[in-house]
Amino acid sequence: MTAARSGEVRGATWSEFDLDAGIWAVPAERMKAKEVHRVALSALSLALVNRLKEQKLHEALVFPHLAERFAATWFSRRSCGA
Repeated sequence: MTAARSGEVRGATWSEFDLDAGIWAVPAERMKAKEVHRVALSALSLALVNRLKEQKLHEALVFPHLAERFAATWFSRRSCGA
């Protein structure tokens, strides 16, 4: 859905997401190129992130559990099309 690296997805925090604007801003320190990376979220990506937010699985992390490693990989490998 985002074409992001799985490590970036697993480390995603709620503070990186602007759910109203549908943007995920990965901070420079977590990027290989050391530059902020802004990702426009597709409708499917945004729906998934909103659902995780509603479930309140973790205070800071979007994908907190090892069991969700599959979800993080799935999220990172899908196309960006809305």
